Amino acid sequence: MNKNILEIRGLKVAEKRRDNNSFIVKGVDLAIRENTICSLVGKSGSGKSLITACIMGILASNLYSEGEILYRDKKLLELSEEQLNRIRGKHIGIVMQNCSCSLNPLVKNGRQLSIVLKEHLSKKDSRSKQAEKLLRNVKLDNPRSVMNRYPHELSGGMKQRLLTAIGIGGAPELLIMDEPTKGMDVILRNQMADMIYQLHKKTNVSILMITHDLELAYNISHDCYVMNQGRITTHGETKKLFETTNDCTLIDLINAQKMMTEFFAV
Repeated sequence: MNKNILEIRGLKVAEKRRDNNSFIVKGVDLAIRENTICSLVGKSGSGKSLITACIMGILASNLYSEGEILYRDKKLLELSEEQLNRIRGKHIGIVMQNCSCSLNPLVKNGRQLSIVLKEHLSKKDSRSKQAEKLLRNVKLDNPRSVMNRYPHELSGGMKQRLLTAIGIGGAPELLIMDEPTKGMDVILRNQMADMIYQLHKKTNVSILMITHDLELAYNISHDCYVMNQGRITTHGETKKLFETTNDCTLIDLINAQKMMTEFFAV
């Protein structure tokens, strides 16, 4: 059994208001094993992205958190901003879901990637080669051409892959991917799923994948957590969980995705 690279214990998130006694995230326990892909699925508004924000230390200023998040032996919720900056990127990377808003439209793609590499590579002449290697790892052809272009010159799928390359630029042990297939058609979703799986196999990076895409979760994740209204309702090995579940939240999600698939197939 793989050791846990990250553990969340009793995590709660609420607004900073004197009269507020209701939590948005209500005591979440979650563990990500080394060298595995873990999916976190649930309806919109269930609190999935708040967990990501807590891990990365980017929770909105009007919110506060309780509980523990352990990365190795470090309690992330107790670290200063300076201490978190030593972990972000180098140990824990993140790929945000809105690729258009996450990339600077005025800066060439290669420059945006090199900013990350500059923090982790001392030799300037090696950055270009490393950037090309990263772009090939995320299945982007003609990496030099991609680096010489601006974000608006790339398709949505290409921008998502570029963000993934930026996310792994510091060679993190853990990569968080927030809705990596959001807004993609079936072909692009399948390509992205293959890219994520091959990236994991090639680099052994552990991945926490926040997703509505149950097919993606089923096909490539080892473990799965299901979230609803701020709570984890069930979890387990992905395929076993999907095939034997009696969890109402997961059943509702599966049925909703089947209906959407049938609707668009008409």
